[in-house]
Amino acid sequence: MTSKSQLMRSLEALLFSASFSWSSLTTTASKTKQFHAFLVTTSCLSLDHAFLAANLLRSYASHNDLLSARLLFDQCPHRTTLLWNSIIRAHARLRHFPLAYTLFNCMRRDHGNKPDCYTFACVLRACADNSDSCGAEMVHAIVLSSGLALDLIVSSSLVSTYSKVGLLNNARTVFDQLHTPDLVVWNSIIAGYGYGGFWQEGLQLFRRLRETNAKPDGYSMVALISCFWNPSMINFAKGIHGLCLKGGYDCSSHVRSALVSMYARCRLMDLACQIFSCIYEPDLVTWSALISGFSLAGQYKEALTLFRKMTRSGKRPDAILIACVLSACSSIAAIRPGKEIHCYSMRSSINLDTAVSCGLIDMYAKCGFPELGFQVFELMPEKGVIAYNAVISGLGSHGLVDQAFFLFKWMLDRGYQPDAATFSALLCACCHSGLLDKGLELFNRMRDEFGIEAQMEHYVYMVKILAMVGRLKEAYDFIHTMPNPADTGVWGALLWGCNVHGHLEMGRIVAKKLFEMDPRKAAYRVMLSNIYAAKEKWEVVKTLRDQIAIIKYVETEKDLLKKKEKELKQTINSLLQLREAFPNHYEDSTYQLKQSIQKRDRKLVLLTEKIHTQNQLFDSMEKEAAAIKQVVNTVEDTSTVCLSCYHLQKTLLVKDEVIQRLTTEKQTLYLHLGNMEVMSRKIQDTLFNVNTEPCGSPPGAAVDDVDKSNGPEASLIRHLGIENAVTDARG
Repeated sequence: MTSKSQLMRSLEALLFSASFSWSSLTTTASKTKQFHAFLVTTSCLSLDHAFLAANLLRSYASHNDLLSARLLFDQCPHRTTLLWNSIIRAHARLRHFPLAYTLFNCMRRDHGNKPDCYTFACVLRACADNSDSCGAEMVHAIVLSSGLALDLIVSSSLVSTYSKVGLLNNARTVFDQLHTPDLVVWNSIIAGYGYGGFWQEGLQLFRRLRETNAKPDGYSMVALISCFWNPSMINFAKGIHGLCLKGGYDCSSHVRSALVSMYARCRLMDLACQIFSCIYEPDLVTWSALISGFSLAGQYKEALTLFRKMTRSGKRPDAILIACVLSACSSIAAIRPGKEIHCYSMRSSINLDTAVSCGLIDMYAKCGFPELGFQVFELMPEKGVIAYNAVISGLGSHGLVDQAFFLFKWMLDRGYQPDAATFSALLCACCHSGLLDKGLELFNRMRDEFGIEAQMEHYVYMVKILAMVGRLKEAYDFIHTMPNPADTGVWGALLWGCNVHGHLEMGRIVAKKLFEMDPRKAAYRVMLSNIYAAKEKWEVVKTLRDQIAIIKYVETEKDLLKKKEKELKQTINSLLQLREAFPNHYEDSTYQLKQSIQKRDRKLVLLTEKIHTQNQLFDSMEKEAAAIKQVVNTVEDTSTVCLSCYHLQKTLLVKDEVIQRLTTEKQTLYLHLGNMEVMSRKIQDTLFNVNTEPCGSPPGAAVDDVDKSNGPEASLIRHLGIENAVTDARG
C-alpha cells in the first residue's frame, strides 16, 4: 500500500509539474484515450482535479472528439470556471456555435461559477467566427453588467469581434474607452477599418500608434496593409511597402503574404509575383491571394497554371480557392480544367460545399453543357436559392427558357423565396428568346407579388427585350419611367436595338447620351457607325472611326489590360498600320468597315474588343471550328458575328455541333449551331423528362435553298481559304 501511495504521489507531482508535456502523450485520439484510461486505473485522475480534467478535455477537443470531451465534462461533480472555459472553447473551436452559446448560458446559471475574462473572450471569438453581430452586442451587455468592461482581455476581444462583424462604430467606442490600449487592440481596430473599406481612418490610427510608446510589429503592418486593396490606392500601397522595408518587417512571412495579397488586389501582378518568389514556403492563404489576383486581373490562364503548380507542391486547396479557380475556367470556357477540378473536388468531398457546387454549375453552363450543371445541382445535399439561381441562369443563357421557368416553379413549390438575382436570370432567359409578354409579366410579378424592387440590371433586360422585338419607342419611354437615372447599360441596350433595326434618329439621340456619360467607351461609336453604314452615310462613318482610332487602350471587362507599355504601343502601331493598308477591303457593303485585320491576322484584334482564349483552341475562329469534325467545338468569338459569317456557319455546321460564345458587356450569348434540335431534346430528356416541342428548326435547315456558288458564303469561303474543309464538312 505504501509503494502504491508513493507511486500515486509521484505521478501527481509529475502531472502538475511545469516540465510535463501533455502533447507528447496525446498526439492522437487513441493515445489520448489510453492516457485517460491509465489515469483512471491508477486512481491518479480524481474528478476533483479540474486541472487534469481540463487538460484531457482540451486534448479530446484538439482531435475533434467532442463526444469524449462532453462525457468527461458531465462526469465532473465540481465544475470550475477552468472546466467551463475549456468546454466552451472546444465547441467554439470546432464551430459548434449554438452549443457554445448554450454552455455559456448554463454557466451563467451555475451559482458556483461566474464567467471571467477568458470566458467572455471565448464566447466573443465564437461570435466573430459566426459573424453574429447580435450575439456580440448581447455578450457586450453581459460584460457591462458583470463589471469587466475595462478588463484589457475583454476589451481586446470586444474590439476584435466588433471589427470582424462590421460594427466599427461599436469597436471605436470600446477602443476610445481604454486608457492604455495594448498593441493587440491597436492592430485589431486598424485591421477592422481596413477590412471595412475605411482606409483613411485606419491610416490615421496607425499614425496615432506611432506617436505612442508602443512600437508597431509585423501584425501591425499586416493590419495596415489590409487597408489598401483598391487599385486607386496604389501610391499609398507602395508607400506602406517602403515602410515595411525600412522597418525590417518584410522578412516576416506573414507580412510578405499580406503584401502579395495587397498587390494582387491592386492588379499589380508583377510585383505580387516578385514578392511571392521570396517566400520560402508560401501557405494556402498566400497561394489563394495570388491565384485570385490573376483571376481578377483577367489573366485566367496564369491563374490555372499557378493552381496546378500549387497542387503539385502538396498544398490542398480549400472550397474558397476551388470556387475562384472554377470562375477562371468559366471566363475562358476551359472545360477540361473545369472537369479536372470537379474530379478533384469529388475526391476530397469539397464538391458538397455550396460555393463549389454553384461554381461547377456556372462553369458547365458557360462552357456549353447545362445538362452537366444540372447533374451537379441534383447531387447537392442542400439546394438553396443561390443554387437555383445558378441553374436557372445556365438554362436561360442557352435558350432553354421553358426549362428555366419549370425550375422556377419547382423552386416556388418547395418553399424557396426568390430574390433579385432569380428574376435577373429569368429576365435574361426571356431576353435570349425574345419573349416580350413573358418578360413583362415577370417584371410585374417581381414587384407586385414578391415585393422586390427592380434594380438596374432588370431594367437593362427589359429594355433589351423591347428593343429586340422592335418596340424602340416603348423602350425609350420605359427608360424615362425609371425611378433612378438610367446608367450606360440601359442606354447601351437601347442603342443595340437601334443598331439591329437600323433606327438612325433614335440611335443618334441615345448615342449622344452615352457619349456624355462615358466618352471613352469606343463600343458606342462602333454601334453608331454601323447604323450610319447601313444608311450609307460614309462621311459620318469615317469621322466616327477616326474617333475610335484615337482611343489608345484595350478594354477588358471595364479595366485596362495590364500589359507592358512598350508591348502595348507596338500592338497599337501595328493595328493602325494595318488599318491604313486596307482602307476599302470588305465586299459586303453593309459591313465593309469591319477591318480585315480580324481575318488576316487572328492574333491582332480591334482595340475595343475583348481578348479571350479557349481550351486547346486558343485564338480559334470559324476556320478551325469548321475544320474539326465529330467533336463538340466551343469557340468564343472576339467580334460581333457579321451576316456573312453567320450564313457560312449555317452552311458548314449542319451535322456538327459548335457552341459559340458571344460575350458582350452585360451578358454572354450562346449560339448552338448545327445539331440544335438533337441538343434541345437531349437537354430536355436529361433535365426534366418533359415532353415539350423542340426549340425549332436548326439554323442550317434551309441551307439547301441558298446558292453556295455565289453570294456571301462563297466569298467568305474563298476569303478564309477553307474550300477543302467545306467539302469535308458537307460530305
